[in-house]
Amino acid sequence: MTENSSDDIAGLILHHRQRNGRSVHGNDDGYHFLGGKGEEKRLDLQHHIWYLTISGNLGLAPPLRGASTISRVLDLGTGTGIWAIDFAEEHSKTEVTAIDIKEPKPPFCPPNVTFRTMSYDDKWDFLHQFDYIHSRMANSSVKDWKRYIDNAYE
Repeated sequence: MTENSSDDIAGLILHHRQRNGRSVHGNDDGYHFLGGKGEEKRLDLQHHIWYLTISGNLGLAPPLRGASTISRVLDLGTGTGIWAIDFAEEHSKTEVTAIDIKEPKPPFCPPNVTFRTMSYDDKWDFLHQFDYIHSRMANSSVKDWKRYIDNAYE
């Protein structure tokens, strides 16, 4: 999928299905949870639980600790975008790219965050490499783990 083309957006809007009376993504994206405000609340609560569990940190990987300089970060399966936004606020000089099958619509977004609508199962077409790739809770939605890992290292 290309970045924000009107054909891609129209396809996402027009291609959906009903599950238990609620509209869900129409592509076979591997995401098994229903969308909507309830799902957004669940994702944000999940983020806060992680944040509290790891003592007010956004992650435990070495690049996230101390005075490490990170230029570019990729957030895979961003959901509501809360992790990407929090990270961008803490690291205002870092370029944060966040992807998901549905682009979030946060009420506030720092200028150093870019959202892209795409699946992480697709071939990645980024023009640059990332210093850090953030991914969590993707275990039930990754269809091809080999491609997922290969994309991260290419």
